[in-house]
Parts: sequence; C-alpha cells; structure tokens
Amino acid sequence: MQGGLSEAAFWVGLRQEIYVATVTHRAVLIEIGHIDRTNDPITDFGWANRAVVHLADVLNCCFGVRGVDPVHWSKLQVESDHWQNHKPDSFTPYYHRPADRSRREVFPEILHIHPCHSPSQTLIQVAVTC
Repeated sequence: MQGGLSEAAFWVGLRQEIYVATVTHRAVLIEIGHIDRTNDPITDFGWANRAVVHLADVLNCCFGVRGVDPVHWSKLQVESDHWQNHKPDSFTPYYHRPADRSRREVFPEILHIHPCHSPSQTLIQVAVTC
C-alpha cells in the first residue's frame, strides 16, 4: 500500500465488501492477498486495518469454495489471539459497562479514545465467533 486516495478508497471498498459478504454469506470478492499481515509495530489505523483484513480472511475461510478447513481455522484463531495480545494499549477502552438485561439492553457500552479503535475490537470478536 502506498497511501493516499487510492489506499483510502481500497479500505472503504473492502469494508463495504465485507458487509455484503457477511449479509449474503459468501467469500470476499476483493483480492486481499497483497495486504501485509505481520504484527510489526504500526499506527493505530494500521492495527485497525489488520482487524479488517482478518475478518475478510475469516469470511473467506467460512464461505470459500473449500469450506472451513480445520487447519486454516486454527491458524486464524492463533492470528486473532495474537492481535488481541499485542494490540497497542490505546485500543483498551477507557470505559466499559456491561449490558443491563433488566433494562432490556443487549450490548455493553464501550468507549474508546479514538473512533478507529472501536470497530477493530468488534471485528476481531466477530471473526472469532464465525
């Protein structure tokens, strides 16, 4: 990735493709093999994008032509655990309140410092439960 408008457009397109793939239960159609999946230090936006790519990988595992391969699934679980264990401290919410079932709340209230942190946590958690 070189940055700039073309990279920004790619990430928007990938997020939209993930949404459609999730709703229609199919693999992601955008080529993502070129995306760096290392866990080298990077900006928070880079860490968030790694979560996006991971979810695309999970969707491709779940809905790809080969079906769920246990070896590949185990590898994805290890990658998910590694992301959770090595993410920057800035991804830790500064406020967390569990859902109050007596008030018919379904979701907890979780607040982060920056908007790029919130979707990343959710994507990794969704990817693990596919």
